[in-house]
Amino acid sequence: MTINHRAVAVERLRASDYQRQEGDLKGARLEVSAALVHATLARDEEQGAIRADMRDALTLLRRRETAIRKLIAAHVVESLVSTDPARTRAAHRLVRDLYEADASVDDLLNEQLPKVDWSSATAAPVDDPWAPDPQIQKLQDFRRVVAGHLAEAFIDRKSLEVRTWARGLVNELREVGIDLGDEITDVMRRHTVGDVPSEPPF
Repeated sequence: MTINHRAVAVERLRASDYQRQEGDLKGARLEVSAALVHATLARDEEQGAIRADMRDALTLLRRRETAIRKLIAAHVVESLVSTDPARTRAAHRLVRDLYEADASVDDLLNEQLPKVDWSSATAAPVDDPWAPDPQIQKLQDFRRVVAGHLAEAFIDRKSLEVRTWARGLVNELREVGIDLGDEITDVMRRHTVGDVPSEPPF
């Protein structure tokens, strides 16, 4: 039968108070000593339970860390094998950032990379959740092309009519929530040499 040492310690202290009230100081001291023994045992049991809980939690965390590191390494290897440059760059950046964060997976990569069949390198699979959305890519390409033509129109010093048309188109696009200001400014900066106004002309 398991002894509740905390409860026994409390009862011994009560008994000590009773003995003291009855004038039995020797009996009171014996009850206090017994109470201290049971209180110590209760503390040791509680600390043992806490240590056991901490060991279990630490074991679980280590298992999770191991599983996460293996998954990260596997995805990095898949990205390195991919023919998609964006995925490869992202994989290199992730490995570097993990290393700098003292969470390196280099040991797992060293195990997995020698086993890779580089001749089977493929682009990101269709169901890859990290693959870029084709529709988003098309919209980005559309913005880039339109911004490029508008920048050329603003750079054209010969035709005020073209620049006015470009300014009007930029303003109309802004009214419907499409702001190409940053893209246009970047293109103008690339196509000119120190001749970009402090404020874009739109």
